[in-house]
Amino acid sequence: MSRWILAQQSVDRKLHLVRQMGSRFEQPDPDLYWKIPVVILLFAATGLLLWVLYQLQRRRQEKEVSPRPMRLFVRTMRMLGVSVPDIWQLWRLARRLKLRHPTALLISPLYFDHVVNKDCSHAQGQSVRPDRHRRLMAVRTTLFGADNPSP
Repeated sequence: MSRWILAQQSVDRKLHLVRQMGSRFEQPDPDLYWKIPVVILLFAATGLLLWVLYQLQRRRQEKEVSPRPMRLFVRTMRMLGVSVPDIWQLWRLARRLKLRHPTALLISPLYFDHVVNKDCSHAQGQSVRPDRHRRLMAVRTTLFGADNPSP
């Protein structure tokens, strides 16, 4: 008989707990007006955080992939043994002629001559800056060697 009483109490206790849980949903929650905006705000903040992290990651990848023509130009010139003032002159030459990659000056001696003549002369072909032309032609021998004479 004691087992029946214990079993009966546990069922009554279970019913009481279930009724307590049900009563929570029967009455309106006074904090509901604050809970809903807070949840929406948390979702928006999470979305904003994910978007910021995505943008930072994308920028980092773009920096890794982006071409750096000036760095390549300076490194190549140093490997060839060109002095710093001559590197500066060649870089200015590339800037004046709006070359996207200054290293393109090294494609061939003929292209280098064409670019220097284009920079140092008028449209009629008359030399305007003979001192700059002489200096750049002196750099030409450093770049292409003495066995490639200028025209």
